[in-house]
Amino acid sequence: MRETSFNAACGGALINWSDDLFFFCYNLGFCSVTQAELCAIKVDLNIGAERAFTNLDVESNLMTFINLIKLG
Repeated sequence: MRETSFNAACGGALINWSDDLFFFCYNLGFCSVTQAELCAIKVDLNIGAERAFTNLDVESNLMTFINLIKLG
């Protein structure tokens, strides 16, 4: 399946055990929906690592991404 590229942005939020919120958003330029979703998750994980979060949950409602994880 070929995805169409659009001008895209990604964003997310992290919250730690003491209820500190961290938000981000990035302009990605032209990319597919799947690329934008994967970028948002990568940025979330990087921010979590920089802030020494040791227990992270990733949520996504993009079925393509969920299938990528399930199928490896």
